[in-house]
Amino acid sequence: MRVHLLGIPNTQTTAGYELDGFCTRTMLFADLLKRMGHTVFLYGVGANSAPCDHFIPVMTPEEQKALLGGQPYQTASFEMMTPLAVMFNGKAANHIRSIKQPGDLICSIAGSGQQQIGEAHPELPFLEYSVGYQGVSARSHRIYQSAAWMHCVYGYTGVQGGRALDAVIPPWFHREDFPYAPDPDHYALYCGRLVPSKGIWQACEAAKFAG
Repeated sequence: MRVHLLGIPNTQTTAGYELDGFCTRTMLFADLLKRMGHTVFLYGVGANSAPCDHFIPVMTPEEQKALLGGQPYQTASFEMMTPLAVMFNGKAANHIRSIKQPGDLICSIAGSGQQQIGEAHPELPFLEYSVGYQGVSARSHRIYQSAAWMHCVYGYTGVQGGRALDAVIPPWFHREDFPYAPDPDHYALYCGRLVPSKGIWQACEAAKFAG
């Protein structure tokens, strides 16, 4: 299958942007798709180290920096009408238009933030492949990170009785990225994006109290 995999406009698909979980998931999904034998067109910004057949840089790092306006990349919003999303979505949609074939699949981890791209190509399925956020696209097929979050989103969006083509696949990682240490150092482990809403401040305070 030919897959148009959309990166997110506030990062570049390299390890240098690992503080953004959406970027990490994009890179992991690209790797999974290639392992399964699919043809991957990856749309991003600047540099790329994720496995793919074709990397399409739809924005330059300079354009990205100007549109971020000094905001840290991991806290930037890429909701649909932000200038960052408008530029990224428009250029990605135009490139897909120039190369798409019947049976292609568009994949996003930005939901409503990239809905414009799906709407520009209504004949192609639009898949949100790792939903762990609230802002889903109305026309997408969805894979949720957990059953609990799937039902939360159903509540947010007024879905009753489920959606026939939704599924749950928990997030995955490469085991070698997290080697087992039988004698770990003295530390507290925090898992989550480094933004206030994820509880990083509370985790730091708990670690201080624990000594």
